[in-house]
Amino acid sequence: LDMDEFIAATFRDHMEICDENVRSAFAKFDRGCKGYIVENDLYEFFPNREYANKVFATIDTNSDGAISYEEFRAMLDCETH
Repeated sequence: LDMDEFIAATFRDHMEICDENVRSAFAKFDRGCKGYIVENDLYEFFPNREYANKVFATIDTNSDGAISYEEFRAMLDCETH
């Protein structure tokens, strides 16, 4: 195993762990296991509805009224760490 193979394997393992963590976090916000997050899903996690709405609007980048897994993952920017 040379250094390039070691780095590639380590990076791949990191990405798999990161993906598992992101999916787990997404599932906590996705009330009812719909496959997406709506504003109401965030209300119990933030101090008030106004703040939850701001967070939602920031993450819902395509403004379709739902946060997809892809939008959630992009918000966490896991792939660049």
